[in-house]
Amino acid sequence: MVDTSGYYPRMVRASAALLAPNVKQYVFISSVSAYASDRTPGEDERGPTATLADPNVETMGKDYEFYGGLKRACEEAAEAALPGRVANIRPGYIVGPDDRSDRFTYWPVRFDQGGEMLAPGTPKDPLQIIDVRDLAEWLVLLIEGQVNGVFNAVGPAEAWSMGAMLDTCRKVTGKDTKVTWVPAEFLEKQGETGDVRLPIYMPPTGTSAGTHLRSNAKAVKAELTFRPVDVTVRDTLAYFKGLPQERRDKPRAGLPREREAELLALWRKAQEAPKPVPAASGKGG
Repeated sequence: MVDTSGYYPRMVRASAALLAPNVKQYVFISSVSAYASDRTPGEDERGPTATLADPNVETMGKDYEFYGGLKRACEEAAEAALPGRVANIRPGYIVGPDDRSDRFTYWPVRFDQGGEMLAPGTPKDPLQIIDVRDLAEWLVLLIEGQVNGVFNAVGPAEAWSMGAMLDTCRKVTGKDTKVTWVPAEFLEKQGETGDVRLPIYMPPTGTSAGTHLRSNAKAVKAELTFRPVDVTVRDTLAYFKGLPQERRDKPRAGLPREREAELLALWRKAQEAPKPVPAASGKGG
């Protein structure tokens, strides 16, 4: 049994209890959001998990504030119904063909459009994704081997970054798009926060220092493998280009082109502004 749509523990508890006498294993698709925070780079499955002040809440709350706690509570509900027979899978950003969120899709699509493109942060800022096909193939292996436990399902195989991702977009598209890197601090001052208009990007500092730096060692040991990132980028772009024009005209994530141009202009203006002259110390000779 693979549960891909459990969001509230009451529902997971009901389905897991109903199936418990008749299934060998319950595979629950949770999320790395089940952790208490994203502050710690390299954290593995033993990290502290999110909790709910109200265990009976059945709303995601403002800005999805309860999402992580609900996913963790769903994990516990499944485990209570089938002790020792649950694989709790915690993916990060699931990407690839048929991703209707347009979050990762935004980047290869925008790069393919050419011109000057805004990129947040720095080229070295880390990035973790998992191709939905790699995740699905791995789930089959877990089921066939009756492998249970908690696993961070994040990739790719080697450390990746925003710069490497856009370099892959350049390779796949063949476009000579100009990438202008704009610091995260500047974008935040302009009101661009979160990961919808700057999708999947999170600065590797403060509360998001470990967002894209979770350990996948346990999952890799359990035979999770990853296809080359250029394949994911190529197939994602092909998927989007195959959508009806009216759908492509209404992307669900990413900066509108007008706002992107406005932010680039503001950044250029900030760069051209004269730097303040340091005040004299006031000490005499």
